[in-house]
Amino acid sequence: MSAKKPKRAGDGGVRISPPELRHFRFEKHDVASGEVPNAAPPVVFGLGLNRISESTLGVELSLEIREFAVCSVFVAYRAVFELVGPLTRAERNERLQVLATQLGPGTLYPFLREVVVSAAAKALLPPLVPPVVLFKEVFAAEQVQIPEPPEPASVREHA
Repeated sequence: MSAKKPKRAGDGGVRISPPELRHFRFEKHDVASGEVPNAAPPVVFGLGLNRISESTLGVELSLEIREFAVCSVFVAYRAVFELVGPLTRAERNERLQVLATQLGPGTLYPFLREVVVSAAAKALLPPLVPPVVLFKEVFAAEQVQIPEPPEPASVREHA
């Protein structure tokens, strides 16, 4: 049995802003009814990160379906994630990395999926449901660079 590190008061919380739709493009292609594929569409993900402060990160997740017979889709949602509680620099950087590669995308993805499903239904297409995704396998932590926090205004004024 491993010893657990004691939790400090207020340690480990995350505040999340309401997710916001940033971009949406849907194009229905003309195809004969017999040509509608029953295979899952090819999905490409994008991840945008914006460091707002030491403990605050803006995350934008995008999903694109291209080269699919019935439609092309691009949708992006964003939210702001803020770590709450006293953290060392190492703890903060580790948690921001998890936030950027797992928690942020995992929080935003259901919103993207709903937009795709809803748009396809309104376009009278067969059900189009993006797959369930485990984001730690999509965005490898060692390949995602967390932006540096902005300089405080007083430092910029003296530069």
